[in-house]
Amino acid sequence: MTPGATEDRRAEEPRRHGEIWMRAVLDTALGAIVGIDAAGRITTWNLGAETTFGWTRNEALGLGLTDTIIPERHREAHRSGLARVLAADAEQTLNRRIETSALRRNGEEFPVELAITQFKVEDGRHFIAFISDISERVKAQSQIREMNDRLRAIIDASADAIISVDADERVVVFNIAAEKLFQLPAAEALGQNLDRFIPTRFRGSHRVHLRKFGQHGATMRTMGQFARLTALRADGTEFPIEAAISRARAGGKDLFTVTIRDITQRREAEAAQASL
Repeated sequence: MTPGATEDRRAEEPRRHGEIWMRAVLDTALGAIVGIDAAGRITTWNLGAETTFGWTRNEALGLGLTDTIIPERHREAHRSGLARVLAADAEQTLNRRIETSALRRNGEEFPVELAITQFKVEDGRHFIAFISDISERVKAQSQIREMNDRLRAIIDASADAIISVDADERVVVFNIAAEKLFQLPAAEALGQNLDRFIPTRFRGSHRVHLRKFGQHGATMRTMGQFARLTALRADGTEFPIEAAISRARAGGKDLFTVTIRDITQRREAEAAQASL
């Protein structure tokens, strides 16, 4: 081997080791890493991409991104977006996380979260996308929304007024029956302090009662067992009620729910009976 060949080999070794190291880093990444050149051809495809999309590295390299992982309905937007970035150096979709959908080799479309960055080398501009399959997250979010919708329907179907407040006594739930009872839209009630629905002279004792209830550790008890309770409508009129309060933990915080019944007619009937 000539001295020149030996020097070339020594000079080549750092680059070769660098490529091996970079490949190891890419293939140990938890998510899919996909790189493309300015023409939209795949130049980088790690093991995570193989697992996520179903194409091997050898199969994917050199193919167009629109021919592999981009759903047909998004392909034109991808082409025009890439053209805008290349022409105007626009970076609206670069270096930030976005949610979209991708395509597996078997034709299955699924939700992904991705972040795209770019870099320049001698042969031009390249783009790297870090892609995560968020199917389970989206499924869980959908289930939570469905559960919340069902809960909301149950709460709104209740004939009793239901008001939930957080530990600061700010209203977080105000059902349809509460709207009718207090003559106030839920949009105006949410975020308000519960004091808005309690006559001024009773607010101090109410706070003490709620604090003791929170400290007691019980999950449910009757309010006003030994005392008459009075509530306040939006127009300032007072009326008698009976109420039950329950406590739950949500997100590590206390949530208090009060179920309220207007007993005006009952009180009037009792008064009429007593006058006979």
